[in-house]
Amino acid sequence: MLAFFGKGTGVYFEFVCRLQQGAKIFASTVVQVKANGNQCRRLSQRIDYVIEDILKKSDVLHQYPETIKTLERLESIIQQCQDLIKEFTNDLTWYKKIFYHQNYKDQFASLNQQIEQCTKDLHLSISLQVLFDRKEDENDQQKDMNEIQTKLDEIVQLMARQQESIENLLNKQYASFRHHLDQNLRKTTDVRVAQAIEQQVQHFLPIPFYDLRVEKCIGQGGFADVYRGVWLSQQHEVAIKIIRVTHLTDRVTQEFMREIHIMHKIRCDHVLNVFGACMEPQVYALVIEYMELGSLFDVLQKKKIQFTWPDRWSIALQMVKGINYLHHLQPPVVHRDIKSLNFLLKEGARQQFVIKVGDFGLADIRKETIRQTNCNNITPPSTIGTVQWLAPELFTFGRPTLASDVFALAVVFWELATGLIPYEHSNESVIRLAVCHGDRLVIPTEIPDQFRDIITRAWAQDPNTRSTCPMIIDAITLSILNINEHQMDSSALVDHHEEQIQREKSKFQQLGITVAGGNDDGPEFDQLSYPQGIFIDNDKSLYIADSENHRIVKWKLNSNTGEIIIGENGKGNQNNQLNEPRDIIYDKENNSFIISDAENKRVIRYIIQNQQTRLPSIIRYFIQNQTNEQIIISNIKCWGLTIDKNGFIYVSDCENHEVRRWKQGDEKGELVAGGNGHGKQLNQLNKPTFIFINEDYSLYISDTDNHRVMKWKKDAKEGIIVAGGNDKGNSFKQLSYPRGVIVDHLGQIYVADCGNHRIVRWCEGDREGKIVVGGNDKGNQSNQLHYPKGLSFDNEGNLYVVDEENHRIQKYEKLIK
Repeated sequence: MLAFFGKGTGVYFEFVCRLQQGAKIFASTVVQVKANGNQCRRLSQRIDYVIEDILKKSDVLHQYPETIKTLERLESIIQQCQDLIKEFTNDLTWYKKIFYHQNYKDQFASLNQQIEQCTKDLHLSISLQVLFDRKEDENDQQKDMNEIQTKLDEIVQLMARQQESIENLLNKQYASFRHHLDQNLRKTTDVRVAQAIEQQVQHFLPIPFYDLRVEKCIGQGGFADVYRGVWLSQQHEVAIKIIRVTHLTDRVTQEFMREIHIMHKIRCDHVLNVFGACMEPQVYALVIEYMELGSLFDVLQKKKIQFTWPDRWSIALQMVKGINYLHHLQPPVVHRDIKSLNFLLKEGARQQFVIKVGDFGLADIRKETIRQTNCNNITPPSTIGTVQWLAPELFTFGRPTLASDVFALAVVFWELATGLIPYEHSNESVIRLAVCHGDRLVIPTEIPDQFRDIITRAWAQDPNTRSTCPMIIDAITLSILNINEHQMDSSALVDHHEEQIQREKSKFQQLGITVAGGNDDGPEFDQLSYPQGIFIDNDKSLYIADSENHRIVKWKLNSNTGEIIIGENGKGNQNNQLNEPRDIIYDKENNSFIISDAENKRVIRYIIQNQQTRLPSIIRYFIQNQTNEQIIISNIKCWGLTIDKNGFIYVSDCENHEVRRWKQGDEKGELVAGGNGHGKQLNQLNKPTFIFINEDYSLYISDTDNHRVMKWKKDAKEGIIVAGGNDKGNSFKQLSYPRGVIVDHLGQIYVADCGNHRIVRWCEGDREGKIVVGGNDKGNQSNQLHYPKGLSFDNEGNLYVVDEENHRIQKYEKLIK
C-alpha cells in the first residue's frame, strides 16, 4: 500500500513506518513485564488499533500537513510508554519499583489520555468510547493490584536478598577499581608489573570487574557460578562465570592464562565465544557468550521445548561440529567433560535452534577450586555428576582422549533422542559395572534407525572402533540428505531425475538457512529489499548491499535484525546516502569498506574509525557520524567489486561493458577486460556484473547478457569462457543471466545462475556445470531460490547466497569439512 503514493508523501510514510516499528518493539517488551501486565497489555492493544486505523486512512491523512505533527507526537508517546514499562521487565529491579512506588495509576492514565487525544486529532474512525473505556482501565488496575498482593512475600524476600548482596558486590567493585588504579600507577615505574600486564593482554582481553554488572545467577557447576550480566562498556549481555577460588599460585595462573588464550582465539559457530577474562585479587572470572535457553539438560528436563526430529538432527550436527572443531585444533583440544549440561542453546533466526559447546579446558583451575573448597570446608553446590557420560576406559584410570569425548557425545545424543536422564535411578558403582561390562542405555524402538546406528557406533566398547567426529558428521548429513529427498514429491523426483544425480555430487546441505531478512520486502530492521552483494567477516557477521533500501546493513551471527552502518539518511547522493548499492568489499590494508553506489555512478570508500583491535571481528566499530567518506571513482555505472592482494580495486562498468583496475590516486583506471563495445566475441563483454579475482590475478567476470562467465588472465587481451556460453537456457551446459561468481581454493567456480534460480559449480574445461543448491523452480521454500545474486563463503567454507526476490540471505552448510 505504501508504494502506491508519490514521492511527496515520503515524510508521512516515514513516520508511519517508525510508528509501526515502535509499536512492534513495545509489544515485545510488554510480554516481559513482571508487574502491571494488564495495564501494559491494554496500552499495547490501543496503540495497535490506532496504527491500524492510520494505515487504513493513509490515502486521506497524508494530504494534511497537520497530520505530521500529530504522528510525531504519537511517536513520542509510544516512546514514553516504552520507558515506563521497561521498569517492570528487569528481574533485578522490578520489585524495587513496586516496593517504592506501588501505584502507577496516574502514569497509565496520562499515557492513555494522550493516545486518545491523538486519535481525536487524526479524526480516525475508531469508537473512542469503546477503545478508551474507563471501566476497563479500572478493572485492569484492580487486577494488577491483586496480582501484586499475591507477590508481597516474594517482593520482601527479594528486597532483603538485594540488600545482602549489595555490600559484597560493592566491596568487589571497590577492590577492582583500586586494583586497576594501583596497576596503572605501578606499571609506569615497575618494569615487572608492566610486563605482567602486557603478558595478560597478549593472552586474552582483560575485562575489569568494575566493567561488569552481575545480575541473575543462572547456573552453578563444579568449580564456578554463572551469572547473567552486562559488559558495561560494550552494552552487551553476557554470561559471567565466577570461579570459586580466592587466590592462584603462579603456576596455576600461568596455566589459566594459557587455556584462556586458547579459548579466546576460538571463533566457531558451534563453540561458545569467550570474550575475555577478569583476573583480580578477589575475582577470577570468564566473560562468555550468553545463551538464553540455557543448557540442553535443562531444556530437556524442564520440558521447555518439544523438539521435532528435524530439530534433533540439526542440534546433533551442530554439537558434533563443535567437538570436531576442538579436536582439529593444533594441538587438539580434548574436552574431557562432555555432557548435556555443557551444551548451551538459544533461538536463532527463523525459530531455528543454535547450540554451542562450552566448559572445555581449565583442568588445573578445576583442581585448584576443588582443593580450596576442601581446605576451607566449603560445601560445593549440588550438581549433576559426570559418571553417566564416562567411557569405559576412564573407569580404569585411562587418560581422556578424542575417543572418550565421542563416547560421551553418544550419551548426549541418547538424551536428545529420548529426553531422559542417563542412568537416572542407578548409583555410580552400578553405572561403572554396567559400562565396563559393555552394557549400554536402551535405545527406544521409535528412534530412527539412522540415529540409533550413529549412537551405537559412537559408544562402542573399544575406543579404536568408535566413530570419529568427521565420520559422525558425514553420517548425520547423509541422513538429513536422504530424509529431505524422501520427503520430495514423487513426480518431482521423476521430473528432476537428472538434476538429482548432479545434486548428489554436491558438497552442501540442500535446505538453506535464512540468516538475514526473509520477512518480505521492506525497510524495517528485520527486512531487506532486493539485496545484491555481500561481504562476510571472520565472526560471520554479514555486510549486505540492501539495494532498494539504499543502505548497507550489518547482520550479526544468529541475529534476527540488522543494523544500518551506511546509508542511514536514505536515498540520495549526499553525506551518508546511497542510491541502489550493488556490492561491498573490505579493504583490510586501509581498514575501510568499498561500496558500489550504482545509481549515483560512483565508488565510495568508507574509512572505519574507532577500531578496537582487541575485539574479534574484522570490523570492530562503525560509528555513523565519525565515518570518513571518500568518493574514489566517479562517473562509472559500477556493479561488481573485488580487490587483489596488492590492494588494487577492480570495478565492473556495466554501461561501458568493461572492467578496470584502480590504484590509489588513479583518475581513470587501467582497462583489464572488455572495453571493445558490447558483444559476444572473446575480447568483448555484455553487461558485466559481479567479479572475482584469485591469487594469480586471474579475473572471473559474470558476463550477464552473454549468459556466460569469463576468465581473463593477467594482461590478457581476451578472455576464455569457463561457464555457460551456449546461449540462454536451463540445461547443464547453459546459464541464464549469471550474477554472483566466486572461486574456491580448489579452483572450482560457483555461479549464481540467476534466471534458472540455482547455484551451479563449474571446473575450468568442463562442458557442463553441476547444481550445488536450488534448481527446484523459483520459490521461497528452503530448497528454492528466486533470482540469486551475490555469493560468498565464510571461513568454514559454508556457502551464502543473496536470494534477491525473496529478500533474504540463505546459508548452505558445507557437508564435507
